Amino acid sequence: MADAKCNVLTIHQTIPIQGRANVTLSLDVTEMAMELNAFLQTLKKLAFVESADVVSSGAY
Repeated sequence: MADAKCNVLTIHQTIPIQGRANVTLSLDVTEMAMELNAFLQTLKKLAFVESADVVSSGAY
């Protein structure tokens, strides 16, 4: 998150089962240093990330 210049607003995590948990991050991306799709692809390449999706952009 820091490399992409995202500010973490909230972190929600489910109870880990067999070493895995769902984690939802709310991020302030107004100063993000890369495109959102590139950021998602970077997250998905991490060994400990199974999936990464945008739930809401907050834009109207």
